[in-house]
Amino acid sequence: MADSGENRNQDTKGQGLARGDKGKKILLADGNEYELSPLTLNMLCELEDKFGDAIEVLQEPTMKAIRFILYLKLKTKYPIITEEKVGELVTEEIFSRLGEIIT
Repeated sequence: MADSGENRNQDTKGQGLARGDKGKKILLADGNEYELSPLTLNMLCELEDKFGDAIEVLQEPTMKAIRFILYLKLKTKYPIITEEKVGELVTEEIFSRLGEIIT
């Protein structure tokens, strides 16, 4: 039986998707490293509910929007975290990396 490579390609694609689902990690002010979930459509809907057009908010986010996006990306894996706690954990040392973190 000849192997067309189709099964191998499907396996490779599946593995790639699994690897792509892993979130970024960020070191916050409490000294702990947190894993951020990838931005999902549900997160964008929550962002839109709170701030209006999600695409516009992502293009020119306010500090409140940045905090909320970070909160959304954290709460999936850390359900007890609050938006206010996220604000406490983000200090000026972290500000320079926020653009790459929220997208």
